[in-house]
Amino acid sequence: MSVIADSAQFSAAVSEVSEIEYVGTALTFQMCFGFLITIFSINLIPIIQRLVGWEWVFASLAIGPILGMVSMVWYKRHEFYNAKATNTALKKL
Repeated sequence: MSVIADSAQFSAAVSEVSEIEYVGTALTFQMCFGFLITIFSINLIPIIQRLVGWEWVFASLAIGPILGMVSMVWYKRHEFYNAKATNTALKKL
């Protein structure tokens, strides 16, 4: 068994883009949502196992990490274009 520790990356991203007075609230929401997804996934395993068997149970759990990777790619792209726009605006000054 292995675990991919991606919480630190998501927390860093949330703290960087949140307004300073809402960083704690944003991090709390992010952590609560992460635990909710974990609880939901754990309770979903027996249901999926009865429907499709053990061969596909863990493959269905791959949906979460895939969505996480897609989200981080979108975030990185968003940050890249914001940085590029900021540099362009600064050059005009």
